[in-house]
This record gives sequence, structure tokens and C-alpha cells, in this order.
Amino acid sequence: MKEKEKEKYSGVLSVPELLIPAGGMEQLRAAAAAGADAVYLSGTSFNARANADNFRDEDLESAIKTAHEHGIRVHIALNTLLRTCEMEEALSFARRCRRWGADALILQDRGLTARLREEMPDIALHLSTQGTVYDADGVSEAVKAGFQRVILSRELSLEEIAAVCRQTDAEIEIFVHGAVCISYSGQCHMSYAIGGRSGNRGTCAQPCRLPYALMRQSGSLCEEISRTDGKYLLSPADMCLLSHLKEIAEAGVASLKIEGRMKSPEYVSVVTGIYRNHLDRLAAGEFPSVTKEEYEDLCTVFNRGGMTDSYLRGDSGSALMSCDVPKHRGIPAGRVISCNPKKRHVVVRLSTTLSVGDGIEIRSGGKHFGNVVTYLNKRGDVLRTAHAEETVTVGDIEGNIRPGSEVFKISDRELKKRAVQAYQKIPGRIPADIEVSAEEGKHVLLRAAAPLWRGKNGKSGIAVVEIKSDTEAEHAQKKVLRETDVLRQMEKMGETPYFLNRCDVSIEGAPMVPSSSLNALRRRALKMLTELRLQKMQKIGRKDGIQPASPEAVPADDIRRPIRKRNIAGTEKPGKMRAAGRISLYFFDTDENETKALNVLNLLGERMGKDEKQNKNCGEKRFGGPERGELEAVSTVIDIMIPWRRFLKNPELFLKAAHSSGRPEECDGNGLLCDEVSRERKIRKSRVRIIPYLPAITKGYDHAALRRDAARLEELKRAGRIDAVLIAQAGQRSLFSDGGSASCSGDGNIVCFGDENFNVFNMFSAADVLDSGIGRIMLSNELPDEDITEILSDCSAENPGGMSELEILVYGRIPVMYTEHCTVGMPSDGRTACGDGEKKYYCRQGDYFLRDRKGADFPLICDSSVCRMEVLSHRVYDKRDLLRRILKATNLRGMPAARVYIYNESAEQTVAIAESLTRIYENGVE
Repeated sequence: MKEKEKEKYSGVLSVPELLIPAGGMEQLRAAAAAGADAVYLSGTSFNARANADNFRDEDLESAIKTAHEHGIRVHIALNTLLRTCEMEEALSFARRCRRWGADALILQDRGLTARLREEMPDIALHLSTQGTVYDADGVSEAVKAGFQRVILSRELSLEEIAAVCRQTDAEIEIFVHGAVCISYSGQCHMSYAIGGRSGNRGTCAQPCRLPYALMRQSGSLCEEISRTDGKYLLSPADMCLLSHLKEIAEAGVASLKIEGRMKSPEYVSVVTGIYRNHLDRLAAGEFPSVTKEEYEDLCTVFNRGGMTDSYLRGDSGSALMSCDVPKHRGIPAGRVISCNPKKRHVVVRLSTTLSVGDGIEIRSGGKHFGNVVTYLNKRGDVLRTAHAEETVTVGDIEGNIRPGSEVFKISDRELKKRAVQAYQKIPGRIPADIEVSAEEGKHVLLRAAAPLWRGKNGKSGIAVVEIKSDTEAEHAQKKVLRETDVLRQMEKMGETPYFLNRCDVSIEGAPMVPSSSLNALRRRALKMLTELRLQKMQKIGRKDGIQPASPEAVPADDIRRPIRKRNIAGTEKPGKMRAAGRISLYFFDTDENETKALNVLNLLGERMGKDEKQNKNCGEKRFGGPERGELEAVSTVIDIMIPWRRFLKNPELFLKAAHSSGRPEECDGNGLLCDEVSRERKIRKSRVRIIPYLPAITKGYDHAALRRDAARLEELKRAGRIDAVLIAQAGQRSLFSDGGSASCSGDGNIVCFGDENFNVFNMFSAADVLDSGIGRIMLSNELPDEDITEILSDCSAENPGGMSELEILVYGRIPVMYTEHCTVGMPSDGRTACGDGEKKYYCRQGDYFLRDRKGADFPLICDSSVCRMEVLSHRVYDKRDLLRRILKATNLRGMPAARVYIYNESAEQTVAIAESLTRIYENGVE
């Protein structure tokens, strides 16, 4: 029986760990003082919050020691994607973190994970929420990759979280408070697409917090869809799950994560304190409700949209969003009665307490006016504080403000003062048990014991020390030592991390022991106890029998180690003739593209048929290519990538079109010309394949239906009709009987190709994905050209298959967001659902896009079956010159596949792009 099931069966509610952000040393102190069980922080590089203060090396070791002294675990965020040239620096930082005693590393990059798994198998690895795990299959893949804990995507409901917890023994962590990304974390490329700042690299410019207009194109008509809820259409409200802690604990969640490594120490202090109070009361068997004061404090320190629990309730509609204000909102404080711009006074009818020193903001006529309150007056009386329902004059507020405008309190001087005072001194939160034995004529014996960690983490072990007094206890002439004397001295824990939990005193005879001796014993014992705890903490979580590498060791295999050492079915052996060129025509999931894909297949058949007729006398004009005379030809494989649901509606329709395009009648069953001379030269023909692809996110789909569809695809593979399927997440491999492994491709099983969503950013990530059995992997769309060339070069130099197992972006709009919230389906007209009948779905009433403040348009693709939205880039990428440069490189062999994204390109344009790529491939043959 699983440990979480034992606890539930025994009636004991396991209270999760409280994990708090620490963007700097002050935030760490605030977290420790307010009751954090663990903190997550980072160094100055390789973390997803590069703009936070973070910790320099000289401070990080001290921070870890401080946290450990107070029984707090430290998780180091190393959660960005890494360039190949950054790998050794990141590994060096990880070695230092391990030496300093870090308890876990939070990772996203697969290559770094693989290297750490080899070099430091004894340190705990946590998969970042940027790993995009939203179901038990994803967790299972993460465990196989070496992760002990998985941080789930924020988009999950309580039922979905509970289902994941039931199906795994891995630790599950979820976010419970703070900012929410509108896109699935790890799958957002919008900041990169707009300005080159990558969220996966820690430099997100937060384009989701900018204004957008929702536009609809229907025929020749283009119109803006009016909104009354605001113009910040991609800005979610902040999350607050304080009222759901009991249900979350019962679901089996191991850790509750507060967002905010860029937040202030006061924010950390207030939020941590409130959550700590509720968890402690929950552990004591109470079920507290959120008070008005607690909610206002949480909103005052920071909130967008007044907080939301929408995702946990399974609601991704308008309640999730904060479309009117994308920044800190504060709490409602009243309404403007009148304004005197000359005196900079505003008369306000208050709805909450307001004091001099508080910060307010007045929203009037689409503008925001604000300042720190310097003046309060009620009918001539100067006040320091005014209360709800009072009408007061407030200064010093500049601007011509309309009567009736809303007033918000965005900072509270008294709350900030209390928060600062709370972390000036970190109270002892580790229970210490002390035993004192005193007998005249003998040394006083003191035994102290304490758990290594706070709270739930106390299960990991205890530390025990024993010390004796320097001198023997004398017979008391005047004052005999009493138990109350001992207790009085043992309670003086001072600024240590301990509080006295229990004190057992044994006194024999009539000993005399000075208070100074008892104090000295206590101080020595607690110091020794802390040192012992720190030593033991270094070993917690380490696997028995594993000898980790030296912290300063450099791996024997340097960064140029072989990317892979195997050759799967379909790759070509090295030689003068390069491996087959591959073009991937990826059709986005739209009704128009379903028809367009068939038209493209038919056009390909027509063009190829014409070319094949010119193959007389062994001369050959390839599809889109030049005359090649007696030269051996190069196969150009064209993969038509279409959504698997659209393919499975009528697979024969697509397969017949592909067959007629890829295997002309003049060819035999193997695709070879029947002409005897051509047969001898074994000229390989161009062919077309259908590659069905899964959606980027399969959360919300009927899992049984997905498995049935996967079984149908496997049947088509065994019949020789298709070769592979494109998946977006590692967890999707579980849909197939053999996990879609390329190593099994020879026995008729289907092969999984990996899409861009895998976020492969370096050669080590590519190696890890391919070695896991993926047949082909697409490199990240965010990779710089020089990095793409480097990865291809490394792969070509060491892999017998050359570059043919890699795919790169060559043309088209790229996906930049995947969102549970559908902007199209949630207009601000009072409706809470997209529509009751199929014809009422708004997303089917035209083509929609978001227009930003600079006039750039971002197309939207809506999946009406699960009401999910995909956002495409505002520009079309054309990297055919990069492909030309790659193919001209003399040190490369094999050919990377070229990805072409098809959105609104016509069938003729699509075929023309494919022809141009065919010419590039074939002209690259020496």
C-alpha cells in the first residue's frame, strides 16, 4: 500500500510541505520567520526568473546553511533551457550546489537532467512546471527520466490532481498562490517571437500583460469584437487556493508552492504566515475558513483580479481572467465624491480603513492616478486613520478625476510594518526535547534531540547529542537545585532555531548547580545539535551504495562526446550520397487545412507524375529539381502532418492520395522504376507519407477514445499504410503498445516522432530524447542558427544516421501559446459558455486573431472539442537560407528534416514551398 494511502486509511491527514520563493536573503529570512518548510531559490544564471535579485555564489552557500539551521529544505531552480556551450557551466554550478548541501534541483532541460543523472545520482531532481506535465502518463515518463518530484501544470482541476496522485508514488507539487501564466508553462514562445526574449530562458517580457484587440475575419470583412471586460485579453488573475487546502491535502499532494521569486520580503512574510496558520490548524484537526482580514491582506500585498481558484474548480472561462488591470490591483477602498485639482484633494467615500502612509490608486476615464496618502481630513479634523463608511478629503492626489471613480488601496503602511517586524528575528520553530540529569558528586548530564527538518519533513530523521558539565555537582549548602530551576534555564532558547518541546528533569540527592552552568550546557548542546543536524542533512536523500563524483570533478567525456551510437531503421549509411531529404508539411488544425492537405496531395501527385514521365533513358528531372542525367538520384520524402482526428475520420482518403503522390504507377512495389537500367542503378523515387499528429496538450480529451484511436493507428502501421505518429509530450507515448519506440520499428510497431514541444535546445537533450526511443526529434524553434548548425555538426560527426533524425524550422508561423482559456469563446456579454449547439460555437464563425498595440496580428486556432486555444506568431519565418548553409557544409552528412508550418498558405503556395526545398536538398548533393 502506498504511503499516502496508508495515511488516508489510518485517518491521518498528511499536511503538505509549504514551499516558498526566496528571491534574495531578506525573502529567505521572511520565509523562515513565517513558517516555510522549504524554499526555492537560484543563482544568478540558468533560472526562469533572471530579473530577480537571486544569489551570488558567495551568498548562496550561506543561504543554504541558514535555511538548514532552521530546518528548511532548499530547492535550487536550474530550470532554463541550456545552449550546448552552457552545459559545462551549468554542471559546475550544480556541483557547487550539491557541495553546499542543496536538497533538490528544479530542472527543465532534458540534456542537463541526463548529465546530472549520470554524474550526481544521489541528488533529488524535481521536474519544473515548464516540463508541461498534466497527467499520470507524464509523471511516469518523468520518473523514468530520474525525477523524484513533478510540479504539475497550473491548469489542472482538483479531480485531475487527485487522479495523478492516486496513480503514482512520485512526489506531486502544485502551485497554490501567485501569478498564473496564460499559456501552459514551457510551451510559451510569444516573448521570444515578439522581441527575442525567451520565457524558457528566463527573460520573459510578459507580453500576456499587454493590451490586445480580438479581431474576426469573415470573407473580406475584418472587424474588432467589442469587449466590455477590458483590453488585456491574455492576462489571468492571480491564483489563491487557501480555501481548498483540506481537499488538496486529501488528494495526496506533497508540496504547496507559492509563486513569487520577484516579490518583496513583505509579500513573502504575509502570504507564508497566512498559509502556515491554515496548514497548522488543518494538522490539528481544524478546518478554518478564510477570514475577511486574511483575504484583504493577501490582496493588499499583491493581486491581479482579486484572486481566482478557477482552474482548481475546472473553470477556464472569464472568472480566470483580469482583463481590465494586468498589474497589482489592491483592494477596493471607496469612490470619489468630488475632486479639487488645484489643491490636489479628492473627497472619497471609504469602503475600508485608510491611513496616512497607505498607497492608493484611482482609476478614472481609462487612466490611473495614485500616490501615497499624505493627508486625511474629516470635516476640518485632521486624521491619521479613517474608517469604512466615512467621507474624507484625501491628499496629495494629482489629476482631474471624475466623480464616481473607483479608489483602490494598493499598499498598507501598517501591514508592511508588521511584516517587516515579523522577519527581523526568526523565531525557533524546531521542537527540541531535552533531558537533564543532576546528582550530587557527579557531572550534570544533558541530552538534546531535535528533528532535522520542520513539519512533515521531520519524518526524515532526528539528531541527538549528549554532553556533561565540566565539574561535578556539589552538595547544596543553601539552595538545592529544583526542577523549576532547570526548566527556567532550558526555556531560554534565545535566537536559536529551536523551541523547547519537552524537558525531562531527574535530580538525585541535593545537588547545587549554578544557573550559569546550566546556561552554558544548554548553549553548548544546542550548538552541537545544530552542527550534527547540518551534517546529517548533507546525507539525507542520498541513495545507499552510490558514490557520487567529486564536486570539482570534470566528466571524463567532454562536451564533444558522441550524441548517439546507434542507427535505426530508415536512416542511411554514410557515403558520398547523402541520406534522403525530408520535408514536413505541418497543417495546423483547421477545417480549411483539412481540405487543403488533400489538395496538396493531389497537386504533388500531378507534379510528380509529370516529372516521372521524363525519366526515359535514365535521365531524371526530379520533383522540382534539375536534370541529373546518369547521376544517382536523392529521395525526397514529404511528410504530410495532419491532426490525427481529422486523419482518422477518413484515413483511406488521405492514404490513397498519398499513395498516388508517392508511388507512381511506373514504379514497382518498392518504389523502383521497372526500367531495367534504372533498376540496376537503384534510383530511389520521391515518396509522400502521412504522419498523423497528436495535439500539443491532450488534457481534457477522453482517454479511452485516445487509446482506441492509437490502436487504429497501430493497425494501419502493421498494414504498412503509415510509418510514424508525431507526439508533443513524452507522456503521449503511453498511448501506444510499445511506447512508440524507434528501436521496435522493425516488427511493425508504430514509431513516435517528437515535436517542437519537447524543447530540445542542445545536443545532450537531442541525445536523451533519441536514446529514449523517439524516432526523430524537432529542435526548438527558439534556437539561434549557430546553435542549430553546431548540434547538426555534432550529430553528423558521431551518428551513423547523420542528421536525418533531427528536424528544424524552415518556414511558416510558429505556435507561441497553448491556453486553456479561449479568448474567442468567452466574449464579455454575460454569457458563460461558448454555445449549446455546434453552429453556435463562436470559433466556427470566422478566422480570429489578436492584434497588439503595434498592429501585429497573432492568428488563433480554437479546438472546440475541449475549448482550448492555440496562438500563432505574428510573422512568417523563412529560414531556407539556413538550410542552404547547412547542406553546403562539407563536414555534415545526412539531411535534417525541414519543418514547414501551413496556416493560410494556399495549396499552390504550399507545393511551391515544397518544390523550393526539394531543389535546395538536391542541389546540396556533391
